[in-house]
Amino acid sequence: MVAGTLSNIGASAAMGVLGPLQSVAALNGAGSWAVITSALAVGTVVGAVIAGRVRPRRPLVLAMLALGLFSLPMFALARPMSLTVIVIAALIAGISLDLFSVLWDTALQQNVPNDSLSRVSAFDWLGSFALSPIALAVAGPLVDIYGISTVLYLAAACAATPPLALLVPAVRRLRAWA
Repeated sequence: MVAGTLSNIGASAAMGVLGPLQSVAALNGAGSWAVITSALAVGTVVGAVIAGRVRPRRPLVLAMLALGLFSLPMFALARPMSLTVIVIAALIAGISLDLFSVLWDTALQQNVPNDSLSRVSAFDWLGSFALSPIALAVAGPLVDIYGISTVLYLAAACAATPPLALLVPAVRRLRAWA
């Protein structure tokens, strides 16, 4: 949950505030942001299709690695790289996001007793997203102090933390049901 919280803090700030600002400042404005977010959306559809076909033996390993890739467009925006590179990064991020979501939700459903699943899921969502509004609120003032690229790099670093969950043996070792 800690990795999810950090990831969502970075993603909320970057995709909700910083990405649009950087698109106006360094790319071609709102049109660029529309293309970037469209690539992200297309990636989520592709990711859902892929997730329906993969059967990893250790689903949380793939899930955490995939979620770490969600930081790619944030790093690409921080520099900023060309629109083409950012769009490709957003497509990969979309794929990784839905791959993570399906694997994570499946792991929860397979490993949490049915009578506890709704409660566990609610706490998971609360813990993962509770700080996101704060990230949205402080992103703008942080840009005024440190600059947009620095804050985007910080947001991207937060969003890249999910693979650190693999340092926990229980996360690494969780096996999928047959």
